[in-house]
Amino acid sequence: MRLLLVHPSALMYSEIFLHLEPLDLERVAGAARDAGHQVCLIDLQAPPVAARLP
Repeated sequence: MRLLLVHPSALMYSEIFLHLEPLDLERVAGAARDAGHQVCLIDLQAPPVAARLP
């Protein structure tokens, strides 16, 4: 099974609150990978990167 997990952007709150790592989604992704699933995690609060990392 293929899963897409998305950590939504904070919109206007991003300047006020801390940017926190999506640990809950990372744990779900790890468990799903261990079970043999293909997982893609998108963090919309992270700054953009120049290249896609494997």
